[in-house]
Amino acid sequence: MVDSILYFQANNGSGLKVWKSNGTESGTVQIEDMPGAQPYFFPGNFTVAGNALFFYATETLTGLELWKLNLLNSNCPPTSTWTGNTSTAWEEAANWTNGVPCVSTAVVVPAGRMRYPVVNNNTAVKTVTAAPGSTVNVSPGINITINGN
Repeated sequence: MVDSILYFQANNGSGLKVWKSNGTESGTVQIEDMPGAQPYFFPGNFTVAGNALFFYATETLTGLELWKLNLLNSNCPPTSTWTGNTSTAWEEAANWTNGVPCVSTAVVVPAGRMRYPVVNNNTAVKTVTAAPGSTVNVSPGINITINGN
């Protein structure tokens, strides 16, 4: 798990692929096909080191190989604006314009929303810009790390 995101393998009918989930239905998605991966991609043994996800994959053409996915670039939207369309849950993708923010995301929380975010899991983001009149609540015992520019 990284940034409250679980990485795993799943088959949606086109072979085993790398998926991620924040624990919600809308936040469970296949990561885009890995560059150079063949149709039968069999990933496994996921290990996180720093901001990278390492795993092995067995391809029909090349056999067993080590793969690396940069979590900063491939999984985090550069910006995401709070909508609060579904609930107050920070972790719910439907509450954001570009999905749940993570370590390299610039977060915008505008004023005039019916609901404002409540952070329920430890997380990290690049920046948070909260308009006057808006709020971001962090549950007790939970941390939000703002990494800056």
